[in-house]
Amino acid sequence: MEIRNATELDKEEFSQLYQKLYSPEGTKPPPQDSLPIENPAFFNLPMVAVEQDTIVGFIWGYVVDFGLKRYGYVEDLYVDEGWRT
Repeated sequence: MEIRNATELDKEEFSQLYQKLYSPEGTKPPPQDSLPIENPAFFNLPMVAVEQDTIVGFIWGYVVDFGLKRYGYVEDLYVDEGWRT
């Protein structure tokens, strides 16, 4: 399994997993332009887990710089049900 930074090319698969995390079944997914993968602002860190050329999970976190110290936070984490152990 490969864990890497999300890219613009991941947007569609990332959005599908994001929908599974937040949207009830049968509702529309969030707009893809609401997921700023290609230009992460505020030190956002979208990352994906890839297995067999398919995104099977993601993590969305961010880094806050308080001058002398930097802190990382995990905002969202999702793994597709078929890949959970």
